[in-house]
Amino acid sequence: MFLFAIGFSCTREGKKEKSYPKKEESIYLLEGVKEEGQDTLSGILEKPKLSISFSYRNPKDKATLKEWQQLVVEKGSEYFYDHLSNYYSENPHLQDEMIKYSEIMITKYKKSDGYITDFYDYVKDSKSAQKGKLMIRAIKYLKESLKNGEDPLGNVGDRLSELYREGIYVKKDTVIADYLYSGGRNLDSIIQVRKIIK
Repeated sequence: MFLFAIGFSCTREGKKEKSYPKKEESIYLLEGVKEEGQDTLSGILEKPKLSISFSYRNPKDKATLKEWQQLVVEKGSEYFYDHLSNYYSENPHLQDEMIKYSEIMITKYKKSDGYITDFYDYVKDSKSAQKGKLMIRAIKYLKESLKNGEDPLGNVGDRLSELYREGIYVKKDTVIADYLYSGGRNLDSIIQVRKIIK
């Protein structure tokens, strides 16, 4: 069992509070900093032989947001994709914009189950007039990802299971839904079996 010490540090008009002392086994620091009109959330997770850091910023202006968008479009930047994802989650009325960035990342990376599930989730919640066409693409990506064995956490299978259970954009079939939900990954075979049985 690990012991955790939590320390907070905030910079506000030149005043800085010190964080609590570190424990030897592990420490988790969370800092909220406002600097030059840019909100920052950052932290460090330290354990013996393990150190993970993260930082999410809200853009200080539209030019910064545009720069992040360009870096995702032109370079497939995973770092700025995460920033955009965080920004749009805090601005749900703009989330439809994330659909195109998720699809860009799908095309740039072969093992892209995380981006595929993002794409599906954004499309599912979309208010776009093109939602039907986008959902058909999302289902195609989900099926391809499952077929290629790109679902180590089961997220793709879970989403397809949900679709088959509810009969959304696919023919309702609770047997296929249960198969996918229980970890079955050979979708083509189960579909063929279901056609023969019916």
